[in-house]
Amino acid sequence: MTLAQRIYGQLPNGQKVEAYLLKNEQGMSVEFLNYGGIITKILVPDKEGKIQNIVLGHQSLAPYLVDKAYLGALIGRFANRIGKGNFFLEGKKYQLSVNHGNHHLHGGFIGYNKVIWDCEPIRDSDSIAVKLTYSSPHLEEGFPGNLKLSVTYRLTHNNQFHVSYEGQTDRATPVNLTQHSYFNLSGNVNETIFDHRLAIFADLYLETDKALIPTGKLLTVDNTAFDFRVPRDIGASIIRNNSAEEKIRGYDLCYALNPSKGDLQLAARLVHPNSGRVLEVKTNTPGIQLYTPTHLAAPFVNYGGLCLETQFFPDSPNQPNFLSTILMPGEIFLSETEFNFLVL
Repeated sequence: MTLAQRIYGQLPNGQKVEAYLLKNEQGMSVEFLNYGGIITKILVPDKEGKIQNIVLGHQSLAPYLVDKAYLGALIGRFANRIGKGNFFLEGKKYQLSVNHGNHHLHGGFIGYNKVIWDCEPIRDSDSIAVKLTYSSPHLEEGFPGNLKLSVTYRLTHNNQFHVSYEGQTDRATPVNLTQHSYFNLSGNVNETIFDHRLAIFADLYLETDKALIPTGKLLTVDNTAFDFRVPRDIGASIIRNNSAEEKIRGYDLCYALNPSKGDLQLAARLVHPNSGRVLEVKTNTPGIQLYTPTHLAAPFVNYGGLCLETQFFPDSPNQPNFLSTILMPGEIFLSETEFNFLVL
């Protein structure tokens, strides 16, 4: 197991951006930046042993500075949407930054994807890891409380990549963190993910309005284009021409996972038959967001990747029926996701 570190670039304010590379003996490696915790590369072998990058990433820092797709980044203080960018907490109304129409999305204008994280290497007998830390100040993007965060990226001998989150606050605040990598198991950024076979192990999904704000209702996936309990190709329900009006333009919805009592559960399985690459996603969060972007900036093609964002439910601070995302002083926020890479 090896860990390498190098200078990746420099921000306009003079801060240095560093890249960290975790590598195991199986040929798998993960590269990420201290800027936004952005994962730039995940290199894994296919069934023939060919090693390719299976996440969308840029080759230099400049595109990340203007990126609007949250490419590979850590997301917070609240992943996904908060309706109208406000909520009431302990009798007080908090107004967040509104950066997505009339709503708050993925932490605001300068979320955790746009800050420098401190990085500390961690070594043990069967893995290599880096602990990223960031202190989010009171009222950053409108959120109450000074929140101390750590995110650990860990690569094991057997091609498992763990992402664990921990946080503590000095006053009540909503917390919802995720990792926003776009996967394309073909290893070819010029290919779409239409031929990827997906399974999501969930019976219910969150109903949303036209702005993708939850209504508070959970609906069954039965007889819908959202049913992935039996694995099927991503492209099976996506519009490819104007004659397919019964199909959808893409996926952007949160699935309600079955309760796990804090243990990791298998939430999704993604297979690319041609390469033989398989991704299994395990998590202890109550939800997973499936996102297939209809438009991606060059050099990527539309539908060139998909996100499987493990998280708590969007708009939870405004939805009393959803599991609470409010972290209180003296409590510790903990969540974990495991990305397991296999071959057929």
